Formats: sequence, structure tokens, C-alpha cells
Amino acid sequence: MGPFKNNWLKQSGVRVIVLALAVVFSVGVPYAVLQTAADGSINATLWVAHTETVKSTLFEVVYRLRDLESSALNAYLHTGDEVPVANYRVTRGQVEPLLDQLAALTIDNPSQQVRIGEFKAVAEGCMRLFDTAMQQLAQLDQNQALQSINQAQKMFRFREIANAIAGIETKLLRADITEVGISSRDRVGKRSGNPTRVLLDRRGDPRSRPALG
Repeated sequence: MGPFKNNWLKQSGVRVIVLALAVVFSVGVPYAVLQTAADGSINATLWVAHTETVKSTLFEVVYRLRDLESSALNAYLHTGDEVPVANYRVTRGQVEPLLDQLAALTIDNPSQQVRIGEFKAVAEGCMRLFDTAMQQLAQLDQNQALQSINQAQKMFRFREIANAIAGIETKLLRADITEVGISSRDRVGKRSGNPTRVLLDRRGDPRSRPALG
């Protein structure tokens, strides 16, 4: 085999290697960018859904507590009428499961767990006074029943706590979305340098959220 043929083979081998590297980078880098964007979009969607579920459950509890208050007042205004009493009993049985669901939804954030615990304590205190009012109405003691209802309204301001929790959830969502954008840009840089890591790098838990004080 002559020198010319040897050189030609060497040059051909180099061309093949260069061409292969060009193909890897031309395919791998765009894929890394698209995959990272898709990962970020999925995480953002999950966080939005999570936040909306927390807030909707929270305000469902608020709605039920207000419904209890309304039923207690109706029972006071129409003492002896079984309709508000029946409504009260139905709604009363719906609050505890919602509170448990709310605690489960926020288990990923210790700070929110503290706030949810406070909200639950206020809700339960409010319901105890409403229960007392209903018992007093059953004994036709309207004056004491009205005092219990008024006391519940003054002592247990569950709406304010609910609004605070909802506000924190919104801040958490914004922090999550910001973090997705930062980590996505970082990962694109890393993957661009080594496209073969695309199939191996699958980190990121949409429920691992930073705690806001």
C-alpha cells in the first residue's frame, strides 16, 4: 500500500470522525434545549395545578365555615325549623375531611404546615362555638345561642388566616417558576457540553419546593 493511499485513508478517517461529531452536536444540542424546556414546562404545570388545588381546598373550607355560620343564624331566626338544623349537620360533616386534605396537600412545606395547623385550630374553635349555639337553640335558649355565634365571629377570624395562606401559596408558585427558569438555563449549558447526558439527567421533583417564611 503506497504513501498516497495511506494518507487518503487517514484523511478519510478524520473526515468520518469530524462528521460523526458534527451529527452528534447538531442533534444532541437542540434535543437538550427542547427537552429541558419540556421538563420545565411540565414542572411549572404541576406546580400551578398543585397551588390551585391547595387554594381551592382552602377556600372550600372557608365557604363551609361561612355556611355553618349562616345555618346557625337561620336556626336562631327560625327556632324550631328543622331545615337549617339539617343543613348545619350536613355541612358540619364536610369540614373535617377538607381540613385533612388541606394538611396533606401542604405536607411538602413545613412553614405552610404550621399555618395550616393554626387555620385548623381556628376552624375547630369556631365550629365548637357553632355547635354550642345549635345545642342552646335545641334547648330554646336563643339569647345564649346568639352570644355563642357572636363570640365565634369575633374570636376566630378564619378568613384572614386563609387569605394569608393563599398569599404564601402564590409566592411559592412564583418562586417555583423562577427556579425552573434558572435551573433550565443551567442544565442547557451543561447538556450542550455533553449531549450524551440528556438521557441520564432526569432530576427535578415538582413537589420539592422552597420554604418561605
